[in-house]
Amino acid sequence: GNDWYIEVIIKHFNSNKKIPEIVHKELLALHKLYLQIGGMPASINEYINMSSPINVPEQHRGLISSYHGFIKQDNTESDTLKMSQVFNSIPLQLLKENKKFQYKLIRKGTTHAMYKDAIHTLAKRHYIIKCNKIHNSVLDKDLSNNSACLEEIMKEENTIFKLYFPDIGMLYTKISEEESSGSSLNNGTKYQKNRTKAILENYVAQALQARNYPFGFWESESMAKIDFIIQKEGLLIPIEIHSTNNTRSKCISVFKQKCDIPYAIKISPKNFEFKNQIKYIPYYATFCL
Repeated sequence: GNDWYIEVIIKHFNSNKKIPEIVHKELLALHKLYLQIGGMPASINEYINMSSPINVPEQHRGLISSYHGFIKQDNTESDTLKMSQVFNSIPLQLLKENKKFQYKLIRKGTTHAMYKDAIHTLAKRHYIIKCNKIHNSVLDKDLSNNSACLEEIMKEENTIFKLYFPDIGMLYTKISEEESSGSSLNNGTKYQKNRTKAILENYVAQALQARNYPFGFWESESMAKIDFIIQKEGLLIPIEIHSTNNTRSKCISVFKQKCDIPYAIKISPKNFEFKNQIKYIPYYATFCL
């Protein structure tokens, strides 16, 4: 109901000027609520009707059941099982510190060959969001030509990837259920950090897909990691996500040694700013990318 905020956010995104702190804090609070509700119409309507998110998880559970129903409709029993296993494993995959997809979390002894078709079908139908690793060989290619699209290059025999839910609210509810079920999840400080990062990563992946960006992730041999890299106007732009106002990181500097970039983006609770070729944007402005 605060439509005027959209114009304010876009204006400050383009100018890189800080939003007044009182407005900034209110927008961060709204963003935190959005992570819980997500963007599915049924969940949003439930929140509006009740003026509370209390019944929203029930809507998410219904949506997740409908996804499983759609999977079952057009596939064999074997394919249905594999797709359901992949879909159900995503929250636990993302709660790891290393969020790359691991087949052993589905079942010990499983391989890429066994599940690649199931993952391809889920991604093609937009039941999941797939984010492939960008190899160093890709960084040397000229992407200014549309025929050299980042998305097409990354598809070549790529067995390293991350998977995300199509809606952040659904992930939020699934993670909350895992926690309340008394599973083996560790609720210590490290877990909470991984949880926050998982939710924020899924949120950004959802936003990038909505904007139709080709995107992937990158890591170096020395373990420098870039959460997302997008292709924009033929140029590669790295995106880092931070869960606190501390946005210090050497990862972008390492990436710059591999690839010439116009600037980098850091998404965090910090207000808008542009300095040292880094564009700082708050969570709530991710839709402006």
